Amino acid sequence: YTFWFTHHVRHSELTIKLSIGGIHMTISVLSHGLNSNSMFYEDARIGINTKHSFLLLNVSEILYIEKIERHVRIYLKNDDHIDTSENLKAIELKLSKYEFYRPHKSFIVPLGDIREISSDHFMDSYNIHLIKSKTHIKLSKHKYKELRNILVTGCHINL
Repeated sequence: YTFWFTHHVRHSELTIKLSIGGIHMTISVLSHGLNSNSMFYEDARIGINTKHSFLLLNVSEILYIEKIERHVRIYLKNDDHIDTSENLKAIELKLSKYEFYRPHKSFIVPLGDIREISSDHFMDSYNIHLIKSKTHIKLSKHKYKELRNILVTGCHINL
């Protein structure tokens, strides 16, 4: 058995890496729970390429992100938006340490801003409702249990 423990003070995160019989597992636990107002979150910025510029965006300003055809639109909490040609995967990687989650192939949401998950009986899927938005964000039915576990426990396990 091999164990590694790391603790990121700035990110209030405990990371445990295990190697058991050739199987590698990483467990990350947010020790403060999920909160979009946490200290490390509100000061963080990411770089975004727009059509005419390179923009440094405060992570705490992001309401949600949506892929629309070939472009990605970042919706902000001040009711504005930013269009970028960067792909959703690249933005997802930039946001991976800031409590964001990709519930569907077309969306990324801040975990701390999720108010409710509701069933969409017509489409046999789920919708995410955010605290400051009336937009329904699609949640893949295959990701429902994973997201629910993250919200309930504050723990995300990558195998």
